[in-house]
Amino acid sequence: LLLLPSTPASPQAVDSHSRVQMPQRSGEDIPVTAAIVALVLGLLGALWLLCSRRASWACASGGGSADSEASPEEIRKKRLARLSAPGDVDDSWRACFLDAGLADVLKAWRSQPFPEGALLMLAVEDASVASQRLEKFLWPSVAKGLLSAGPVKAPEVLAARLRLTAAGSRGTAGGDAAFLLRLFGVKPELAPMVFLLSGAGPVRVAQLRDGVGAESFRRLIVETQEHTKHAWKEKGWDVDAERASRGGGAHRAMEVKDLERLRAVEGLHRKMAEDLLGAYHEEQAKDLVRRGIAAPGDFVVEDVGVSLDTDEVAAAIREEHLAEQAEREALRASQAAEFEESRRRDSGRRDAEEKRRADEEQQAEEAEAREVWAQMERLHRLEQLPLEPPEEPSGTNTLLLTISLPGSGRKLSRRWRHEDLLSSVAEFAFGSAEESELPHAEGIPRLVGGFPRCGLELDSSLRDAGLASRQRIRQSDNDFAQQQQHAEEVPPFISHARCFDARDPAYRTWK
Repeated sequence: LLLLPSTPASPQAVDSHSRVQMPQRSGEDIPVTAAIVALVLGLLGALWLLCSRRASWACASGGGSADSEASPEEIRKKRLARLSAPGDVDDSWRACFLDAGLADVLKAWRSQPFPEGALLMLAVEDASVASQRLEKFLWPSVAKGLLSAGPVKAPEVLAARLRLTAAGSRGTAGGDAAFLLRLFGVKPELAPMVFLLSGAGPVRVAQLRDGVGAESFRRLIVETQEHTKHAWKEKGWDVDAERASRGGGAHRAMEVKDLERLRAVEGLHRKMAEDLLGAYHEEQAKDLVRRGIAAPGDFVVEDVGVSLDTDEVAAAIREEHLAEQAEREALRASQAAEFEESRRRDSGRRDAEEKRRADEEQQAEEAEAREVWAQMERLHRLEQLPLEPPEEPSGTNTLLLTISLPGSGRKLSRRWRHEDLLSSVAEFAFGSAEESELPHAEGIPRLVGGFPRCGLELDSSLRDAGLASRQRIRQSDNDFAQQQQHAEEVPPFISHARCFDARDPAYRTWK
């Protein structure tokens, strides 16, 4: 501030009070000097601030030439990275933790190979500022290269994070983290913390509430790994010595006792995982019983290892099933097409069989009808014949004729009058014959005199035909050689309702 007198002093005052005013004049010069000094200092401070800000801009952009080449977005990111916490810029560290519940984490730990996945780190966090500080500073600094969801090499360890809910902090069944704290007897007020489990020694619990640095946390993990290796060595398996003997991964022959020592330590973390899973499932069962959802008798107790192995086999079978699903669908479609084709063929065969059976039944019915009709017609023809005359002395108006039927050679005898027609004789033979002797379909047979052999006209009477009593009627005795010579001109020879060709040997046999 520049302090000046509001009104100048009068000469009289100066003259009359010269000794008194002299100090006042020197006092007026002091504010002016102070104001000048303050002004100079202010200018120097402004110049210093301006220079420091320009220097910071130059450092952020990487120099004058780099500042001219960098984009504004890159400059903004670099400035944000310089002014923000590591967890605010990059959250890729979350992939280093198993994102699952306690049961799935224990199952994954059980299936990890030995010795890479034998150590498990469970971080229990809450909603406090200390837990948020871990997400912003510690985990982004140590997660990569040290924590992993599937460790394959040292010093990586299997890691998972569990959130302590408000219900769990009060000691009730409010989450996996609360169960873990109750199981190991740790107070929820100590969160955030980490549990280090290996199965080879005691469970180590480390509190991360006082702002643990990255180097301290790495040292904690390395020391835990060393303690685990020492516990394995006490049980007979030296991991470092075995790795050194293998020569950097080369295969070597192992003795049976070495396998026994390896088996004694490689199942330690699996056994601990099974025990923790058993306790976790028991806690869940008790919670269900406590809430009245289930009764104690509703649960079946089984070995955890056997059940987990069964689950692994079921998962492998499921994967195989899904892999073969397309092939099975194609096979099922092919089988369906083959079944449809077979069903169509079977249906065609059934239809053909039913048609054949229907045709046979129809033919049988028709044959039966024809047979009945033939019998009725034969009886009708017999009923229409003239009455047989009574037996009279020889030389009277009656004569006895014997008819030889073809096929069976059966003979029929009947008395006739001389006025009766030969057609009546033929109808008598036709009506009295069987179907095998004279088929009904061929109609009335022809008659042939026995001696002399000659054809008989059916429309003539017995007297006109010159038939005598007891004469046998048979077919004509034509010369077979003559029939053979004129076979081309002679039509088929019809006799007694049977048809022969003149060249047929059967005709010779019949003759």
